Amino acid sequence: MGNAEIISALTEAGVSTAEGLQYCQNNEAIYLRILKKYAEGAAAKIEEIRGYYENKDFENYGIQVHGLKSSSKSVGVMDVSELAKEQEFAEKDGDIAKIDADHEKLFTLYRDRTNQILEIMSSDGKKAEAPKAGNQMKKEALLSNLKELMANLETFEVAKAEGLLERIMEHTFEDASAGDKIKEIQGFVGDFNMQGALEKTKALISSLN
Repeated sequence: MGNAEIISALTEAGVSTAEGLQYCQNNEAIYLRILKKYAEGAAAKIEEIRGYYENKDFENYGIQVHGLKSSSKSVGVMDVSELAKEQEFAEKDGDIAKIDADHEKLFTLYRDRTNQILEIMSSDGKKAEAPKAGNQMKKEALLSNLKELMANLETFEVAKAEGLLERIMEHTFEDASAGDKIKEIQGFVGDFNMQGALEKTKALISSLN
């Protein structure tokens, strides 16, 4: 099953693929890679958020459901995003009863939706090819792209950040070590660790200036 067929199946299953593709400049391969990472990380993310809930650490619980709201929206999983948003606002309002009532509903929806996504995507046996290195990107152009990346990371636009990183990595660089540093940033973004990615991006910009 090709990318178009997978996206059609995801759309039929209720994923807002048009929303997710918009964040990826309509690049189907990039979108599907990001969506798969999102789905594969669900079990670990649920346990992390559940840990904050069980320890009554509602401040960090709120931070994590905020992140889940944003990452879910960026890949078009809007029902999870909306429920995470409700939990985020419940924490901000100090409405612990709302959190108690609905946190398991969020976890169940998140788990079921991501399992469904992985089941659809598992029907495609092909792996996306890694981008081939192309022309050298000048330092000024790299700095411009990294500043755009920072803006995406600061607003938790995961898909836009991932797509931009994919395009950057289609090039070689004047500073050969820049490629390794950008791969490290990609790893943080793939794990939805926007703060870690932002810190690494700032450090790379500083080293290039």
